[in-house]
Amino acid sequence: VSESASEPRGCIRLLGYRATPEAARPGDWVTLTLYWQAMEPITDDLTVFVQIAPRDPQQRVAGVDEFLGSSRYPSSAWRTDEVVRQVHRFQLPEDVPAPALYWFNVGLYGEPGSERLATTVDDVVIGDRAVQLGPLAVQVQAAKEPQQRLDYRFGSAIRLVGYDIEATGDGTSSDAEGSVESVSSVSVTLYWEANAASEEDWVVFVHLADADGQLVAQHDGAPRDGEYPTRVWGPGDRVPDTHALLLPPDLAAGTYRLQVGLYLPGDGARALISDSAEQPVPDGVLPLADIYWDGQGVLSGK
Repeated sequence: VSESASEPRGCIRLLGYRATPEAARPGDWVTLTLYWQAMEPITDDLTVFVQIAPRDPQQRVAGVDEFLGSSRYPSSAWRTDEVVRQVHRFQLPEDVPAPALYWFNVGLYGEPGSERLATTVDDVVIGDRAVQLGPLAVQVQAAKEPQQRLDYRFGSAIRLVGYDIEATGDGTSSDAEGSVESVSSVSVTLYWEANAASEEDWVVFVHLADADGQLVAQHDGAPRDGEYPTRVWGPGDRVPDTHALLLPPDLAAGTYRLQVGLYLPGDGARALISDSAEQPVPDGVLPLADIYWDGQGVLSGK
């Protein structure tokens, strides 16, 4: 890590860090060790903050504010060029959303309530005055069992072991003229399992097609809204992944087919799919289930 915080009170460099363990579960303790160096005399006793959060730093799940260096050896006592090691320990909440990736956001400030010290990484000024370290993979304690079980392999590393389907009810939406119409949506939760580590960031597609194969609704996105991408999955990982499809307000009554698959965001290449007997599924599209829409807000499986 090459990060520095500087103000008239002095300049401090963060030389490196170590986070243990690399993967944790809700309720576990995690440790972050930081290695600091004073580049010039520090006149103030500074405070270091460490916050654990997903991609959005405002959604922090744990954090501490402590004297930089500790109360027994505050920053004003540091010698120039001295390397100071500081250890921070956190307990993850039992209800922390998982599986997901989290980062340690680290920065410095002076008096309580004062602004954070200006921070640069590789000579680039960081807007929120905090450096992001990690990630930390937080895995599920116990995977929920799907309502419908399956066994399909996607590529060489990922299996789909089941799914849930839920009608999420009516709501409202506005068109360009400001009128309000009744809408409905269907929520599909896919239960993925990793057989091996994957080097790819796959995108999930969930499509709803009519009898002619025309799409009437769809949702494409990375698993868990990008909070737990496939490239960080490890053998044995169980990943529940929900996708919501908004149904058109004028959708005609009839039977529609849910289809799922994976593709690469760069070239759109789909993952090869095979069943438990290693028979290929054509076109990289798995027919998941048929559902009946009555045209009045009721969905049912077929």
